[in-house]
Amino acid sequence: MSTVEPQVRRFSKGDTLRVLNAQLLNPDDTPVDLTSQSVKFNMTNVVTGVRKITSGSVSIVDILAGKVQYNWQAADVNEAAEYRGQFVRIQGTATEHFPVKEHILVIVFHDTV
Repeated sequence: MSTVEPQVRRFSKGDTLRVLNAQLLNPDDTPVDLTSQSVKFNMTNVVTGVRKITSGSVSIVDILAGKVQYNWQAADVNEAAEYRGQFVRIQGTATEHFPVKEHILVIVFHDTV
């Protein structure tokens, strides 16, 4: 049985200028068409299981290519830890989580200064 490595994104504690970009893909690796849909972002602490972000607002950058962007808020990156992140596509009352085969590992490092 093979394991799928998570997508790893690294940020420094307190950094809000960099964004979290992603492309939502169907199981056949084609882009998800986000026409008439919305997307949210969730992030949970790997160690404690505490949800850090619930239904965070996501900008759709390219509707037909499934490209999205989450802009960090100060409270999102105020403590160093490892988190599991996931985008949620919403169409009416139906939802789908991305990535499907793995999760996004978000690592927030302590300041180095």
